[in-house]
Amino acid sequence: MFYKFINGMLTAAILFIIFLKLLPVYKTYLQTKQNINMLKIKITAARKKNLSIKKDLLRRNKQNSINFGIAKNRIIFHLLSFLKKQGIKYKFLKNNIMLLTANYRLIKYIPKYVLIRSVSNSSIKLLY
Repeated sequence: MFYKFINGMLTAAILFIIFLKLLPVYKTYLQTKQNINMLKIKITAARKKNLSIKKDLLRRNKQNSINFGIAKNRIIFHLLSFLKKQGIKYKFLKNNIMLLTANYRLIKYIPKYVLIRSVSNSSIKLLY
């Protein structure tokens, strides 16, 4: 009888750990993975003609799509407004490096300005 009680308590403790502790961690992992996949979206770009891009101009931009600009014949874009819309938090580190986090987990180090290697209807390939 005593052994059945101990066995039942151990089973209950294991189920408690699985359902109440590990499932929220897995849910956070899935949300982080979804936020990473949001970087590969269908884009409609608004191209700009000015040759110099200022940070404050790009920070003021609050559109749903990623906006492109041309600087010295290279296409670059800024991720700030896009990341805010997707709920991804960012922090600027030294050497123009950006730390992306979603739900307090590290996604990726990415530079402030990113060169676009190719753009298609479904994804973008970055060069940084």
